[in-house]
Amino acid sequence: MAFQVGDRVVAVSDFGGIIREAVPAGATGRVVDAPWLAPVRVEFELNHWWHGRRTVTVDVDPGEVAALR
Repeated sequence: MAFQVGDRVVAVSDFGGIIREAVPAGATGRVVDAPWLAPVRVEFELNHWWHGRRTVTVDVDPGEVAALR
């Protein structure tokens, strides 16, 4: 599925870690950039018991997120 800027998405599984920001399964976000031949850039708002509430922007492959309807 092709995403467009402004689409709401949810992480379908945990991803990230050492190379890119860790995002837990179930985290919701908004597509902020959707280039044609590159990963989609999504802004997630994360609530973590240790780090608190923060916003992260992560490049994701389309299979790592699903559209929220």
